[in-house]
Amino acid sequence: MAGREEQLRPQLRLVHKERVACVASHLVTVVAQVSMAGFADKRLADESLREARRSYGLWPRCLAERRRDLS
Repeated sequence: MAGREEQLRPQLRLVHKERVACVASHLVTVVAQVSMAGFADKRLADESLREARRSYGLWPRCLAERRRDLS
């Protein structure tokens, strides 16, 4: 079993790297959209902040899964 885990480790690293990059990119995009709107549109700002919270919520889960899979 340990041999199989060692074979998968490079793939897991790549998958986790891509996932973390995707979540980070999405979070940055949402925050940039909010800042461009300057909170002038309350509905857009509220929706964007909710999405930013959801995205940020994914961040610790991605990191925890990465730690679990790669340790």
